[in-house]
Amino acid sequence: MKLRFYICTAYAVNLRAKFANWAVKAYEKILIPILNFKSEFGDVIESKF
Repeated sequence: MKLRFYICTAYAVNLRAKFANWAVKAYEKILIPILNFKSEFGDVIESKF
């Protein structure tokens, strides 16, 4: 019974690590271009005024 608990815990930790890794990759793909675009867009607006 304890062994099953340890296996489930290890599986959950592994799953969480995979999800965290995926979330970081998604964050880099999605948010960094948005932030770059916003900063460029902000520079354009500032240069017009």
